[in-house]
Formats: sequence, C-alpha cells, structure tokens
Amino acid sequence: MAEIAAGAVTTADLFRELRTISETVIRLEERVAAVGDHETRIRQLERFRFTLLGASSTVGALAGIASSLLAAKIH
Repeated sequence: MAEIAAGAVTTADLFRELRTISETVIRLEERVAAVGDHETRIRQLERFRFTLLGASSTVGALAGIASSLLAAKIH
C-alpha cells in the first residue's frame, strides 16, 4: 500500500469518506430488510403449496372412495 504524505488527508476528505461509507451501510441495511421480506414470502408460498398438496390428496382420496362405492353398486 502506498504511503500517504503527511498533511495530504484533510478533515474534509475524512468527512466525505465517512458519508460515503454511511450511505453504503444504509443501502446494505435496505437490502437486508428486503431479504427478510423475501424469506417471509417464500415461507408463505411453501405453506400454500403444502396446503394445496393436502387438499388435492384429500380430494383424490374422496374420489377414490366415491368411485369404489359406485363400482360396488354397479356390480
């Protein structure tokens, strides 16, 4: 790393750099918050998928029972 000459960095330079870092941290915080919302959305979608799977299984079982009852009445 190159050495900085004495007096080459001013307080204004440090302040500008600090503001840049602060703005970057704010943007990162917003992205982290968005990821949290994303995780919630994924959980909701998975819950819906498994509810739909359970409902389709129930409908399939009821259809099987109904068809076997109808088949027994025909014979």
